[in-house]
Amino acid sequence: MSETNGQAVVLDLALKYRPKLLRDVVGQSVAVKGLLRHLKDDTLPHTILLHGPKGTGKTTTARILAAKLKSSASRGDFREI
Repeated sequence: MSETNGQAVVLDLALKYRPKLLRDVVGQSVAVKGLLRHLKDDTLPHTILLHGPKGTGKTTTARILAAKLKSSASRGDFREI
């Protein structure tokens, strides 16, 4: 963007290079494997808690998971709150 604000530039880079698929998330192999297994088996728990220090991929993982769930919403069992 045309802003010279350093924070705006960092945000743009973070959005540009954010992974779009669970398999592209780096450093969270255990969490990704578990989520992929739940998605494959269609056995998602009622609540998923993502925790950890800043910069570990919590928001990225949540965004990818939400996109996957929204694409399966045609079954009628997903409602955004």
